[in-house]
Amino acid sequence: MAPACSHAALPDALLLQWTRKLPPQRPAWTDDGRAMFDRCYQPAAGGGMLFVASTVNDRLTAYDLAGGAEKWRFYAEGPIRTAPATWRDRLYVAADDGLLYCLRAADGSLLWKRRCCPRDRRLVGNERVISAWPCRGGPAVAPSPARPGRTDVYVAAGVFPFMGTFVCAYDAETGEPVWTGSDSSFVFRRMPHPGSWSWAGLSPQGNLAVAGDRLIAPGGIDSPGVFDRRTGRFLFFGDGVGTSVFGHGKFALCGGALFDAAEGRPVRLEGIRNFGHAVLTERAWYVAGAAYDPCSIELAPAIIKLPETVDPNGPTYDRAILAGTIRRLWTARTGTPWVAVNGRLVVTAGARGATRDRPRTAVQLLDVSDRAAEPKVVWETEIDGQVGDALGSDGRLVVVTLDGTIRCFGPDSRQAKTYESLRPYGPTPTAGAVEPAGPAGRAAALFGDSRGIA
Repeated sequence: MAPACSHAALPDALLLQWTRKLPPQRPAWTDDGRAMFDRCYQPAAGGGMLFVASTVNDRLTAYDLAGGAEKWRFYAEGPIRTAPATWRDRLYVAADDGLLYCLRAADGSLLWKRRCCPRDRRLVGNERVISAWPCRGGPAVAPSPARPGRTDVYVAAGVFPFMGTFVCAYDAETGEPVWTGSDSSFVFRRMPHPGSWSWAGLSPQGNLAVAGDRLIAPGGIDSPGVFDRRTGRFLFFGDGVGTSVFGHGKFALCGGALFDAAEGRPVRLEGIRNFGHAVLTERAWYVAGAAYDPCSIELAPAIIKLPETVDPNGPTYDRAILAGTIRRLWTARTGTPWVAVNGRLVVTAGARGATRDRPRTAVQLLDVSDRAAEPKVVWETEIDGQVGDALGSDGRLVVVTLDGTIRCFGPDSRQAKTYESLRPYGPTPTAGAVEPAGPAGRAAALFGDSRGIA
């Protein structure tokens, strides 16, 4: 998931509040690390709860953020591979069953659902029975650029362009369709690797992102697709390759590559080859080891030469880009940035003594309130595992590792609780069922009450 910003302040003294050990996620693609957008749990938070989607048991589970107790469960008809999106008192969940669900955040009840593909056609995919057009372009919510006062939720369905891929916009409140775009399925274009032109389309995999009136859909191991949010019209393929995209003003970032979201031109800034895993905020752009001032960017059109074939001495072609400079605010020996929270930056790095067989991660909270000063470490800890996601909400820091462990750090001095999976995950209840927490709810799921009510 793309790094994020949060407005909830984090205390400088964080204590472990609770730990929840879940089964590791089951990625759709295991043969290419670049396509493993779903290898880690990617929670969302709001209203004092943490919402966790699973590829293992096809469900979205709500936990109490402060204490870690389970509140409710909601089941889809297929794996949920992307992060849920939150808006007001609602949650939006996209699943491999080809559906977008809108839930009430307080209790998980279904408000509406929409099929994001032409029909309910099932097949076996990634060892599961799923839709022929699974929703793997995760939801994004933003004010509608064409309907003043309304809000849209965006989602994308389909994996193989020759079968059609569909990018959809719905009214966030009512679920009424706003538009559906499928014109990115077949485009004759120059491929990202040299010497290759092909009919190729978008294979949306990962959460969508918004940059102004543009919608960006990650393309997995291919370039991201960019759409007009007003009409749904496909515009162009952006720069970079990866499953994590996000927008900031007129710019978009994919796989560490920055491009102009308005026209698609790559952006080349002096001294930066690739942004890597970055956090972009209004105050600063944070990368591993440095921060930059986004207000200082100066760009001008330029032309670069790129190889036409794989032969390094072969012909070249002209590529229009934007080239320029950005002012560096500071450099320091900091790790990978994950989330910026009110003058604090959460970063991670490999801990001392970590090995491939026993990974450990150092988690640090940096004071970046003075954006021009070198950051200071105000809190740090070490945890087992490799970090795959992190977020801040309601004064708490949630850190997720690839082994399925979720840790919550907060200000309260208490005995930290540890929750573990109580049973193997078998067949899921009927899709749309909300299962209450506690022994009665677990018994209902185990013995087949599809409503989850004992």
